[in-house]
Amino acid sequence: MRSDPVAGHVHHSRPEMQDIELVQRRERSSRIVRFMTEHSIKFRGVTDRFVNGQRQILGVENDPSTMGTNARQVAQFLSPINHPRVRSVWDPGNELWAGEARAAFPDGYETLKPWIVHIQLKDLKRTPEGKVEAVRLGRGEVDYLGQFKALKADGYSGHLSLETHWRVQREIPEDLLHRPKGSVFSFGGEEATRLCLQSLREMLAQV
Repeated sequence: MRSDPVAGHVHHSRPEMQDIELVQRRERSSRIVRFMTEHSIKFRGVTDRFVNGQRQILGVENDPSTMGTNARQVAQFLSPINHPRVRSVWDPGNELWAGEARAAFPDGYETLKPWIVHIQLKDLKRTPEGKVEAVRLGRGEVDYLGQFKALKADGYSGHLSLETHWRVQREIPEDLLHRPKGSVFSFGGEEATRLCLQSLREMLAQV
């Protein structure tokens, strides 16, 4: 038996304990679905007050630190709202960070495609120990070349932005990855961003 201090789970080798954990995960997933559905219905009632008559678009990002952890949950939130100015900020890297078994592309992308107006670009990979680490864009597990080809084929006209959580010679502290701020997070960011931008240009040249 081992304890996971981050997730708060206790993992057991006995089959009956694994079954209990599976049930707990499904129950948590069901609670999140209910939460997202209830709040999307409430939000729909005040949407007009926020965005009608405005040029701005409200973008909802898939982020593992929120209740909209992955593409499916964000889609479950956006679908009942059904408003042209409430859209999705799609972050393929966050889909991997959230521990999704499905691929960010094509699965996550296809789930959120009807709402996407902005895409944040960062890349990650899993270590043999199961840890997720930021890497240079195009060198991780997200199929960005496939993603860019799909965006072109689908006529995407929204925005792309680099969100550089990778550094060339160091790792960013875990707490700052979730709440970026200050000089400790920014140190080395320009060099890493320039390299990621170079990778982005190289991939776009292949599309």
